[in-house]
Amino acid sequence: MQKTDYLRNIQMIQCKKQYFDSLNFLSDLHGVFLVLFLFFILLHPALSNAKTNIIFDSDFSTDVDDVGALAILHRLADLGEIRILGMTSNTSNPTSPAAMDVINHYYERPDIPIGVWKGAELDHYSGYTDSIVAEFPHDLGLTKDVPDATIVFRQILVKVPDSSVVIVAVGFPVNLVELINSPADTISPLSGMELVKQKVKRVDFMGANYPEGLGYNFEKAGPAAHDFLRDWPTRIDFPMNGGTLAPVGGVLSANDSLVRVSPVAKAFLLHTGKGNNRPSWDLIPVYYAARGTDNIWYVLEEGCSFSDSSGYNTWSAGTCGHYPVLKKSDVPHSVIAGIFDEMLLAPPVPAAEKPDFNEIWPPVGLRTPGNKSDIRMFNNSQGLTINYTLESVSDMKIDIFNLYGNLIATVQNGCQETGTYKIVWSGTSIQKKHVPKGVYVVHMHKNGVTKAHKFFKHW
Repeated sequence: MQKTDYLRNIQMIQCKKQYFDSLNFLSDLHGVFLVLFLFFILLHPALSNAKTNIIFDSDFSTDVDDVGALAILHRLADLGEIRILGMTSNTSNPTSPAAMDVINHYYERPDIPIGVWKGAELDHYSGYTDSIVAEFPHDLGLTKDVPDATIVFRQILVKVPDSSVVIVAVGFPVNLVELINSPADTISPLSGMELVKQKVKRVDFMGANYPEGLGYNFEKAGPAAHDFLRDWPTRIDFPMNGGTLAPVGGVLSANDSLVRVSPVAKAFLLHTGKGNNRPSWDLIPVYYAARGTDNIWYVLEEGCSFSDSSGYNTWSAGTCGHYPVLKKSDVPHSVIAGIFDEMLLAPPVPAAEKPDFNEIWPPVGLRTPGNKSDIRMFNNSQGLTINYTLESVSDMKIDIFNLYGNLIATVQNGCQETGTYKIVWSGTSIQKKHVPKGVYVVHMHKNGVTKAHKFFKHW
């Protein structure tokens, strides 16, 4: 036997010994792990209602207040007041989801699930999305490469506790209508209507007028507005005044240094011009979702809001679960603007210092994709091909997770000799079921070191 073969065999024996030793160790500690697991389930903040769990649905394109709203959302998460579960775009702008991802990257939450409306054409002109996508980091492509909003909604809702989610909707209600009309599928045996009834506590919607009127978000999607108000099964609050006279953002666009590094500031500059403010419409429901009325707004009695197919809505007495939210007359608009501008100016909290860094959404390990020099992945209609090279005998494990930290499949587990390897994942789960399109993560565990690689499954 040659010396190199002898050494290789020794390495393989050592590798396998370490592997089996680890199994024995885990077996010995099974009871301890069970106790710790139960402790985690009972006390982990991501499974409790200590914070408001929010899904953000936005026409992230037509106005820059959507950018301000998303920035406020991240600031509230940085303060530990909310948890961002995911977001969806309800516009036809092809760069809208990538622009949302730009803001998420800036606030160091790059792996928040994002879905997009893929139905009929909707108003989508933007003065900022293309530019910030071209200038700032992100890793999402155009709309055609991003999961359908209904899929993202369902994937999130099926994993959360009952009555634990607030949807902040600041655009056209098309995604919400598609959600409640969605049938049972491989994600959940529940229909969309059943899933919403079980999981969603409330929708905070920017769009209706009180006591009547034609608002932009309803006007541009009249039939959807009609169906949304008629069919949505849980409470809807409508924080809808105070924004026009409380404009914000000029402090961002006036700061040349900030514009160079902040996509939020750059978006305000592109949309409103240097030093100019913009009404804070969409920022209000985000703030309200986290802090409630906060001695600034007040909630009127429950009523019924109706819309015809043009989007014109009216209010009447009733028990429809619809609540108008109005600003108190004695609160100056400048107070609202000052609060928002202060939050917009706050720098992002570094990822490792965020209150939600170790929580389930997104799973730990996805924030730093790692060095990809030792792996090549090819994603096509036949599956995901993973090519990698080992320079020595290694204990190699390859897992595939979804963005909620759930193990989908293990495609390699054990010691491998020096060489080049090719593994193909066809898209099936541990249960031998085909999993839906969406964003997944490959975890490469090599001799105890883990690297994560995100990809979009489109087949």
